[in-house]
Amino acid sequence: MPAEPSLAESGDLPRAVAEDSAQAPLPGGLPNFDRRQRAALRAIGRSLLTAGQYAQARAVFAALLHLDPTHLADLAAAAEAFQAEGKPAQAASLLQVCLLLGGREPDIPLRLAECQLALGYAPAARIALDLAEEYAVRSENAMALARIALMRNGMGT
Repeated sequence: MPAEPSLAESGDLPRAVAEDSAQAPLPGGLPNFDRRQRAALRAIGRSLLTAGQYAQARAVFAALLHLDPTHLADLAAAAEAFQAEGKPAQAASLLQVCLLLGGREPDIPLRLAECQLALGYAPAARIALDLAEEYAVRSENAMALARIALMRNGMGT
């Protein structure tokens, strides 16, 4: 049986970024990117998300999470890709990890509530909305408060 191709070989990780790294590769053939290269990868991942190429974006964020599994922005971006792909259970799992790691942006529990509603867990969604509201009030995030109000209105609460 042939060996599984690395991320760079399979096309899931942009070749130009993989080839640009002169660092020693990590196990599995993934280069050990420096801070500048990681920032470039994040920008590529965000561009892929914006372009609707969710599976490719997830692959980029998976590579970044291999390097730093607790990076909140990368976890949230991978969750965003899962959510956009219609995979709320996977997105919810990552968003819960974000909260456990201390993510205090209102968007995290707000998107968790969306996922929980999609999964049919309205009571859990209400709890997530309460948390989102607490974070939005604390950060004076009017846009998040408006989204929360719309969601609550749609839930009949």
